[in-house]
Amino acid sequence: MLSTLFAAAIALSSVSGVLAAPFQIRQAGGDIQSSPGAFRVLPPLAVDCVMILFLAVLDPSQIQPGLANDGQATPEAGQVASLTSKNNFINFCATQQGVPLTNGQQVKTGSCNPTIVREVPRNFQGLFLTKIFQMGRILATNKLPSSKFQFPVNGGTVPAQQTFTIKMAIQNMVTGNFVNAQANYYAAPCQVDGTGTVIGHSHVVVEKIDSLGSTTVTNPTTFAFFKGLNAAAVGGVLTADVTGGLAPGVYRLASINTCANHQPVLGSVAQHGSFDDMVYVCRRNH
Repeated sequence: MLSTLFAAAIALSSVSGVLAAPFQIRQAGGDIQSSPGAFRVLPPLAVDCVMILFLAVLDPSQIQPGLANDGQATPEAGQVASLTSKNNFINFCATQQGVPLTNGQQVKTGSCNPTIVREVPRNFQGLFLTKIFQMGRILATNKLPSSKFQFPVNGGTVPAQQTFTIKMAIQNMVTGNFVNAQANYYAAPCQVDGTGTVIGHSHVVVEKIDSLGSTTVTNPTTFAFFKGLNAAAVGGVLTADVTGGLAPGVYRLASINTCANHQPVLGSVAQHGSFDDMVYVCRRNH
C-alpha cells in the first residue's frame, strides 16, 4: 500500500513537472528561494498521497510545530532565518540534487543523511528541549572545517583582569550564520553552500582548571567565559572580546564549530583531525 501511494505521488509529480518536497527553504532574509529544487510543490492529489504515506511512517505526535517557525519574529542582530518544515524535514535530502544518500557509508565526496536523530531532553537556558531532526549534509573530506587560535597561544601568559581579544583562524566554513537559539536550536538539518562548504558559525569557551598538569575532568556546565562568534570572519579570522579579562589562574580555551542551527558539524569519514582547537593559558597579576 505504501509503495503504491509513493509511486502515485511520483507519477503525478512527473506529469506536473514538480517533485515531492512539502517544505520551504528560505534565504537569510526569509524569502522563499526560487531556484530549481529549492521549493517544490505537489499537485493536490499527490499531496494527499504523500501525506497519507507520511502519516503512516511518522507518528504525528513526533511532528514538531516549532520547525515551521523561522525564528525571525524578534531577530538578534545578524541572525539568519532557519529553514522551516511542517513534517520534520522528512524530504530534505530529496532537495539536494546530485548528492548521494549516506546509506551507512563513508562517502568521501560528501553525502546527505536523511536519518532521523532524536536529542535526549535536556535543559538549555531554562528550556526543556526534545528535538527530532535529520542529520542533513555530511561534509566531503576536502571541505572539513578546521580552526586554530592565534591569540592567546598555547602555554602563553596574559595579564589577569585586563580586557583582551581572542583571535581564531578558521577555514572551510561560511561563518556568521546563526539561527535563533531560543526557537530554532537543532531545528533543521545541516546545510552547505554551492561549493559544499558548511554554513554555520563558531563559539569560544574558557574553562578554569586546577593547573596545566591537571587531570581532573571538567564540568561542561561551568565555565568562565562563553561567546558565540556570530559575525563573519574577517580575513579568515574570528574574534571575541573578553571584557574585563579573567581572574588569575589557569584556563582552557576551546572552539565549538557548528552548523547554522547549532548542531555539530559532521564529517564524511571516521578518521579525521579535530574540527576544533584548544589551548591552555595562564592569567597572572603583574
